[in-house]
Amino acid sequence: MYIMDYKRLLTDFGDISSGHNRYIIERSLGDNSYTTRNMVNVPMNDGKHSNEGLTIKGLNGCIAVISRTQNGRNLHGIMTHYDPTKLDPHLQKLAKLLESYSDDLEQGDTKVALFHPKMDETVDDLARKVKDGFERISKKDGIVKMIPYPIEQEHILFTGTEGVLNFDVVTGKYDFQSFTAREGYNPDFHSFL
Repeated sequence: MYIMDYKRLLTDFGDISSGHNRYIIERSLGDNSYTTRNMVNVPMNDGKHSNEGLTIKGLNGCIAVISRTQNGRNLHGIMTHYDPTKLDPHLQKLAKLLESYSDDLEQGDTKVALFHPKMDETVDDLARKVKDGFERISKKDGIVKMIPYPIEQEHILFTGTEGVLNFDVVTGKYDFQSFTAREGYNPDFHSFL
């Protein structure tokens, strides 16, 4: 089992302008050896591919998709981060990312989670359209797990640790700290596989 070392995470954000961050991943609970995982930062209204890890900072009201495909030893992870009103660009980016490894997608095992804000029926409907679009583009029905999250209604100062979604492609696990979970938050990676 892999676990992120959050003390290191919070002090080593790396060069944000390059779009890459370095995170330390612990190999196992009883092992003191570490390996570095290259985490690709996904800005708003964009999507990225990685074989190691992906991260979003400041997710509060947007729709995010994480997907992991494994075909033998080949691992592919994607993450998108879009304003709910940008449905067409979101689906176009998903199609482009999935096309980049279509052979592995067709033959491999794919798992997907879609994070969407708990706001109103309109946003819920847009999230379902992204879910349906992903399943249509990937030609795999019923694979998207919908995960609603609460949003912070009042304008707050983003300090860098709220609204952070981390996705470890190697293990297929994610961690999400919403803006409303600031106090008493206990980081824990969850598996959607």
